[in-house]
Amino acid sequence: MRYEARGLKAALMARGTSVTWLSEQTGIIRQQVSYIVNGTRKADQDKAEKIAAALNMPLDVLFEECV
Repeated sequence: MRYEARGLKAALMARGTSVTWLSEQTGIIRQQVSYIVNGTRKADQDKAEKIAAALNMPLDVLFEECV
């Protein structure tokens, strides 16, 4: 399953957190996090779940499931 960032960038901005912080919290390489946040790449289920957990937000608020 792949996920496209929907509210992720807004959530980071609202919390005042950075891509670097999110990378450190999730263990995902910073460049990959940046691509996901900016919509350049889609996240797999594992990465989407890690990002949602780090932000303590529901997956469906941050991402849209892609077919």
